[in-house]
Amino acid sequence: MGEPRTIWRELDAAAALVEVCRQVEREAESPQGMLLAIASRETGCLDVDTASGHGPFQLDGPLPLLEAARHAHELLTSYWYRGLREGVRGEDLPTFAFSAWQLGVEPALEAYRAGGPSEYANDVLARVATVQEWLTKRFGAEDPPTLVPGVSGDAVVELKRLLRGWYEETGRQLPRRMRGPVYGAQAMEAVIELQRAHDLIGDGIVGPKTWRALRRTAERGTSAA
Repeated sequence: MGEPRTIWRELDAAAALVEVCRQVEREAESPQGMLLAIASRETGCLDVDTASGHGPFQLDGPLPLLEAARHAHELLTSYWYRGLREGVRGEDLPTFAFSAWQLGVEPALEAYRAGGPSEYANDVLARVATVQEWLTKRFGAEDPPTLVPGVSGDAVVELKRLLRGWYEETGRQLPRRMRGPVYGAQAMEAVIELQRAHDLIGDGIVGPKTWRALRRTAERGTSAA
């Protein structure tokens, strides 16, 4: 597992990589830090070619840094959607996507159904938390934060409050067991339903567009009152 101080030193020395990863994840309204966590695990955030691959993400072919980051994001997103289609639990989607990055989709599905992600996936997930802490110290916190299944905290409590308001306004039946500070499977199903109702991509990732849809509902409720 990567030591946080080591990972922070890697990030301090990788200004160009940090910038392109932040750009790509902002453009896609994806959680910050996932691409940098992969690069940290693969090469220590170095833009190098090895026997295993090219560049910081160790892709199959050499690409300019921005193109490499975009391609890496596309791959990771495709693994996320494949996990959704295959019934991977919401809170397990990040680790499944990282497992698929290492193993390929079919072996990752086999490993998931056998009971758990790879050591690689667990390590990258831990690196995400370290990278996000570094990004917050360097650039400030996201407002609002982008949420993925499995995270917890005050933003998740606010998400669920807004989701309950949307269900009440639209007359839909609220999913069961959607309480507490963890963004779990039931809340993810609710988010996907809201996203599809607003012509957004139904991926369960709560980015700026999803937050805006939720807050418009809350504003309408306040005006009606």
